[in-house]
Amino acid sequence: MAQISPHYFASLFKQSRGIAPHQYVTKCRVERAKYLLAKRELSVIQVSQLVGDLIISVANLLTQFFICEAQIAPDRETAL
Repeated sequence: MAQISPHYFASLFKQSRGIAPHQYVTKCRVERAKYLLAKRELSVIQVSQLVGDLIISVANLLTQFFICEAQIAPDRETAL
């Protein structure tokens, strides 16, 4: 792997993807959460534990991220 600074990596990543690396990771986590919630086999807390880390391992924070990215609450996603 190339030896580049984190700042330079983030800059290159944003140029190629159009979003910052942390935004990309969050978006991927929300997509995974949507998929898991749509299966209706896991609770919001279980899903948050599967897709999150310290930042979104709490169900309330997952809900906030989910609403921000998907424009719908996780419990509404399971009802669809």
